[in-house]
Amino acid sequence: MLDRESALPAPSDAERNPLSRPLPILELTPSGVRLSPGSGAPWSFCEVDPEDLERSWSTDLGACDAALEELLDRHSLRGPRVQIRYKSPRSTAELHSLPLAGAAALEAALLSVGESFGSETAGSCSAVSILGRDPSNSRVHHVIGVADLVSHVEAVWAWAERAGCAVQSVVPTHAVTLSETVAAMLRDRGEGTRAYFLLDVDSACVGASVDGGIAFARPIDIGLSTISDPLAQLGVGGCDSQEGRIELLARMGVPAPRTVADEELGIQAKDVLPLIQPVLQRVFVEVKQSLRFNLPRERTGETSINVIGAGARVPRLAEALGDHLELNVSASEPSPSRRSSPALPVLRPPARGAAVHARRLRGALVGGGIAAALMLGADAWFAMERTEAAQQQLAAVQPTLQQQVSGADGFDRDLGSVVSLNDAVRAIDAEAGPRWMIGPAMREIAARAPESLLIRHMRSDIADGRARLVLDGYAWKGESADATRVLRDFIATLEESALVRDVRLGTTQRLDFDWGEATGFTLSLVLEGVERRWGAAQQEGAP
Repeated sequence: MLDRESALPAPSDAERNPLSRPLPILELTPSGVRLSPGSGAPWSFCEVDPEDLERSWSTDLGACDAALEELLDRHSLRGPRVQIRYKSPRSTAELHSLPLAGAAALEAALLSVGESFGSETAGSCSAVSILGRDPSNSRVHHVIGVADLVSHVEAVWAWAERAGCAVQSVVPTHAVTLSETVAAMLRDRGEGTRAYFLLDVDSACVGASVDGGIAFARPIDIGLSTISDPLAQLGVGGCDSQEGRIELLARMGVPAPRTVADEELGIQAKDVLPLIQPVLQRVFVEVKQSLRFNLPRERTGETSINVIGAGARVPRLAEALGDHLELNVSASEPSPSRRSSPALPVLRPPARGAAVHARRLRGALVGGGIAAALMLGADAWFAMERTEAAQQQLAAVQPTLQQQVSGADGFDRDLGSVVSLNDAVRAIDAEAGPRWMIGPAMREIAARAPESLLIRHMRSDIADGRARLVLDGYAWKGESADATRVLRDFIATLEESALVRDVRLGTTQRLDFDWGEATGFTLSLVLEGVERRWGAAQQEGAP
C-alpha cells in the first residue's frame, strides 16, 4: 500500500461535505480505482485493465465493479457516503476570469462552458463555482467550470451506488487540480511573473500570475503515474503495480546522469533515464508551451515557477524542469491552507439533480408545515379582531375612495403610455447602440493565415461588451518552419493586427494524417472595439 505522505496529496475540505466530515474519497482513474477512507488515512489502489475501463465508459463502468468492492472490503466500509473524483474521456475543467460578480458571473461561465464543450452540449451536464476575486482587479472574479456527457456522469453515480455507496458529489479530477492551482495563486500576491505547476498522481495544472493578477490556469492530461509507468520495465520488486512504481519514483526521484538512482535496489541512472526521459520531455514541453502562449513575451523569460502537489515530493524533478526551461524553478510542500480551498462545482445528471431538489423541497415543506400549524391558532384570533376593525374603517372612507379611484384610472392610462414610450426608447437604444464589425476581422484573419495553416471552423459571440472569435484549425510543417513555429508566427501576426486586442491559445494536439503530421489548435481572440452607431448610420443614408 502506498504511503500517501510520500507521494499522494491529502483530500481537501472542498471535496468533502459542508460540515467537513472526513468522508471517503473515491478516485476513478484511467488505470483503476483509488480510495482514501477518511482524513489522514492512506490511499490504496486497485488496478483495472485500461482498455476494459475505456470501453466500459460507453456502457455502465462494470469493469470497475470488482475493484471498488475489493477496496471497500479492504477498509471494512459498508454503505459509505463518498465523494468521487474521476477522469472520463470527455470530462473537462476550465477557468473563466470575468468582470462580473455573483449570479451574473456564474451564468456567463456556464454559457461559456457549454459553448466550449462542443456539439454534444444537448447530451451534457455542466456546473460552475466561484473560486475568488482577482487580487489585482476587484471587478474580476475567477470561476471554475466543469462539463461532461450526461451518460458518463450517470455511469459514475450508478457504479458507486451498485457497491452500496451513497454519492455526495461527483467532480472531474482536473477540476481539483485546477482549483488548487488557482487557490495557490490567489494566496500568492507577489510582484513579477510567478507560475505554479501542480503535479498530482493522475492530473496536473499550470497557472501563472502577473503582478498579483491571475493570467491563466489550464489543466494538463499528465500525472506522476504517467512518469512512473515506464519504470515497470526495470523488472524490480514492487514495480508490477502502479503504487509500487510511484513509490519508487518518489524515493529515487529524477536521477542525475552517471549516478546511482537507488543503492538498495542497485539501480543506476543509466537504467532509469532512458525510460522516463521521453515522458519528462512531454511534461516539460507542456509547461513551456503553456507559459509561452499565455504570457506576454517580455514576461516569459523572467518567470519563476513553483512545483507543488505530489510532484513537489519527487527529488530533482523541479531542478530538471528548471534546467530544461532555463528558469528559476523551486518545489514546496502543499500548505495546510490547501484544505480550505473553495467549494468545487458538482456534476449531477438531470434526473439526479431533480431528485436532490425534490428531497430538499420535501424537507422545507415539512418544516414549514409544522411551523404554520403552531402559529395558526394564535394568528386566527388576532385576524378576526383586525378584520372587524378594518370593515368599520372602510365604510367610513368609501365615498372619498370612489372619487380617488376615478382620478387614478386616468393617471394609470397616462402612466402606462409613459412606460410604453420608455420601453420603446430603451429597445431602440439597445438595437442602435454599439455594433462590433466582426466581418472585417474575419477577413483579415483569413488573409493572415499562411499556406501551411488551415482554419477549419470559426465562431463568434458578443457578451459583456466584448466581441470574441474562436478559431479551430491545423498547422503543419511549412517550407522553412515546423508546425509549432508556423502556429507561433500566426499568433504573432494576429497580435499585430489593429482589429485584435488579445490572443489566447487553447488546447493543442498532435495529429497524424496521410500526408504527414500536424498540430491541431484552438485560438480565442478578443477583438478591438470597432463601433458603428445608429446616428452615424442614418447620416450616411443607411436604414
